[in-house]
Amino acid sequence: MPLLDIVTRRPWPAVLRGEQGLRQLGRALRERHARAPRAPRPAGYLDWELSGSRTPLIDLCQLTWAIAPISLRPFTEFGFRTEPDRLRRIEGLCEAYGVDPDIVLLAAPGCMREAARSLEKRSASGAAELRETIDWYLGWLKR
Repeated sequence: MPLLDIVTRRPWPAVLRGEQGLRQLGRALRERHARAPRAPRPAGYLDWELSGSRTPLIDLCQLTWAIAPISLRPFTEFGFRTEPDRLRRIEGLCEAYGVDPDIVLLAAPGCMREAARSLEKRSASGAAELRETIDWYLGWLKR
């Protein structure tokens, strides 16, 4: 099964917790975008419905957010024994994709705010948790 399709499973298989998996994910998303940058996205590793207008940057931000992981959930839920080096994970994924990680680090909060607005419009229960996670992320960025 492709790695892009198993990011939502918990705990993650060992490959997703390591450098090799990050690089595979970055390359796989880049290849998907090269084939069809604005094509409808299949169900799978991310909730493609979180924001209305999909772009490669939004996809990359969302994948980066997921794989870091940027989450209020304990890191052990993802299969890590110790807290992951989130910045290194983001950098590895972005490097494999071929984009400067700073672009994604700075764009991610806006992308996730848009996702929270979309969830609120649909009365989805995850919007409050997503907003709380955004606040945590912004604090993490300032470290």
